[in-house]
Amino acid sequence: CTECKKQFQSTNEWKEHMKKDHSINGHEYKCPKCNQKFRDVHCLTRHIRRDSFATEIPVKCPTCNLVFKMPHLLKKHAVLEHQNDCPFVCEHCGLTFTHHSACKAHQLTHSDERPYACEHCEKRFKTKQLLTLHTYMHTGEKPFSAKCDAKFRYRGTLVQHLSTVHNQPKPYLCNVCGKSFCRINVFRYHQHTHTGYRPHKCKHCEKTFFTSNQLRLHQHNHDGKKLFHCKMCSASYCRSSALSKHVKPITGTVKTYGCNICHKKFGSETGLQTHNKNHTDVLDAPNHGYLILEPTETNSTAWDMENKTCRACGLKFDRRRLLKEHALSVHGIKKPFYCLQCDFVTAKYERLRPHMSVHTGEKPYSCTFCPRSFRIKSTADLHILTHTKERPFKCTKCEKSFRHPSTLKKHVTALHDNLKSYICETCGRAFNHVNSFRRHKQNKVCLAK
Repeated sequence: CTECKKQFQSTNEWKEHMKKDHSINGHEYKCPKCNQKFRDVHCLTRHIRRDSFATEIPVKCPTCNLVFKMPHLLKKHAVLEHQNDCPFVCEHCGLTFTHHSACKAHQLTHSDERPYACEHCEKRFKTKQLLTLHTYMHTGEKPFSAKCDAKFRYRGTLVQHLSTVHNQPKPYLCNVCGKSFCRINVFRYHQHTHTGYRPHKCKHCEKTFFTSNQLRLHQHNHDGKKLFHCKMCSASYCRSSALSKHVKPITGTVKTYGCNICHKKFGSETGLQTHNKNHTDVLDAPNHGYLILEPTETNSTAWDMENKTCRACGLKFDRRRLLKEHALSVHGIKKPFYCLQCDFVTAKYERLRPHMSVHTGEKPYSCTFCPRSFRIKSTADLHILTHTKERPFKCTKCEKSFRHPSTLKKHVTALHDNLKSYICETCGRAFNHVNSFRRHKQNKVCLAK
C-alpha cells in the first residue's frame, strides 16, 4: 500500500484494505490526458513519463520504416519481426545501438549541445553520467573501493589499480590483436584502429578523427585559437604537446633521474625506483642511480633564446632545425649554435648545455653513493661503476671485462692485435702500454744512447 506501506500477498487483499482503511477503490488513479486508470501512483507516474516521452521523440524501424511512439515497442518489433537486436541507428554516422538511451547519448557527440550543467561551477556536459563523475571532484566522494581499502573516484581507475597491484586481468580484450584495456572508452577507440572507422568529421575540411578530442584540437587550426601560452615569452600554441616541446629546452626540466645500469632517464624518483626492480638480479644496492640537477633558469633561458637567432643576418626562428637549415644553405655555416661567453661553436644544440657548465660551474650529475658531482653524464656513469664494481665492456676474444671502453681498446690492440703504438725515438723499441714506454724512457741505458 502506498499510503501506509503495508504489504499483501494477493491483489484481492490489497483491494479490501484500500476500501476499508483508506476508502479508495482499485484503479482509482486516472491519467489527466487519456483518463486511463491505474491501481498505483507509481504506475500512473510511469505512464505519464512514457506518454510525454513518446509524444516528443517518435522512433522508426530501420528495416520496414514503421513508426513507434515508444522505444521499447520498436525494440520488441525489431526482435520479433526482423531478429535485430540493435534497432536504434545514429542519423549522422549510422552506428547501431541496443538501447535508445545509448543512441541518444551518442548523437550528442556529433553536436555541441551540453544539456547537463554543474551546480558548483560553470562546466556543462553532454551526458548525465559525465556530470555525476564531475561532481565527485567537488564533493570529494570516492564510491569505488578495492579489497585493500583503497578508494577511487572513477571505475576505470579502480580497474587499473586491480590489474597493476592485484594482478587481475583487464576486462576489455580485443579479439583482433589480443590487447587488453582497463577503460571501455579506450577499448572502443582501439577497435576503431582496426576497422578504420572515424566518426568525427571536420566541418571545414574533409579530415576525420577517431575521437571528439582530436577533432576539437584540429578545429583550432581553422579558427586560429591558441589556448596554450608560454609563461616565459609571447609564444602560443594550439596543442599542449607543442607547448611542452617549446618549454622543455628553456626550463631544463627534462627527465631528472637516471639509471646507472641501462642509462634510462625518468621524470620522478618513484619512476626510477619502479624501474630499478628490473635490475634486482644485477645489483642489490637500495639506491643505485644518479640524480640530474636542474640548471639555473636564468642562464639557460638567455642562451636558449640567443641560439634561435642567426649570427650572420640576425634572423630569428621558432625552431632550431629551421635555423640550422638556414645557416647551412644561405651562409654556409655548419655550426650555428654558439656560446655567449667564449668562442665555442657546435653543430648540435645538445652539446651546448654541457659546455655552459664550464662557465657556470654547475655539476648537474650527482652520485647517490657519495657526495661527488660531475659536469658530464658519461663521466658520472663511469664513476658509478666504481661503486657497483660492474665491468660492462667485455672483450670478444677473451673473458676479460673492463669498466672503461678506452681500457678495452688498449687491451685489444696490445694483446690480440699485437700492435705496439708507443715507439722510442732514441733506440727504436716499441711498447704496447704507455706505462712500459715511460719506464723505458727513464732508463739510464736509453738515455745514454
